[in-house]
Amino acid sequence: CIVQPLSPSDISDLEFSNLAEYKKFRNFNCLHGNNYLSQKICQSVFENKKVREVLQMIFGDKYYLYNEQFIVKPPETESKGLTRFPLHRDSDPADCDSAYTSLWIALDDMTSSNGALHALSYGNQKEGKRDDLENLFIKAGDIVLLAHDMWHGSNPNTSRDVRRAYMMQFSQMPMIDSSTGKNVALAVPIS
Repeated sequence: CIVQPLSPSDISDLEFSNLAEYKKFRNFNCLHGNNYLSQKICQSVFENKKVREVLQMIFGDKYYLYNEQFIVKPPETESKGLTRFPLHRDSDPADCDSAYTSLWIALDDMTSSNGALHALSYGNQKEGKRDDLENLFIKAGDIVLLAHDMWHGSNPNTSRDVRRAYMMQFSQMPMIDSSTGKNVALAVPIS
């Protein structure tokens, strides 16, 4: 299940001149007023010096928040097949030409039974192979960086507990839909 802190209708055609303006809007409008966890996670990412340094190494001094979402896998959903994410690249459905990077943050420990993230090794990605998946058994609070064109997925949650992650996506430039000329999602400048 994908949960957006802000619905697409809340952000369509909005422009934010800086991160503080976006956070103010987000905190006021987020998740039916019950946004404490979402606010805390967002705040902790932007205040984390190492995260900012990594993003600056990738993008330089100015980059954009493109999207943010929670990825929630309810418990014991294997038989329904609802929480399996097949192997994919995040850029596949996007109708834009810009590259972006996702910060995928585990909110729960990732295990083989709760649908841990898995990805193709870098070598297999370059060769176009779709085998040799590596499971990423990471701890709550750990961050995985995913390039927009990295093949990854996850299995269903067969455990008795919910499995949660939070993902923020950043781009060098605003992500523009090539057919409409409009922002695909957010375009919050970070500098």
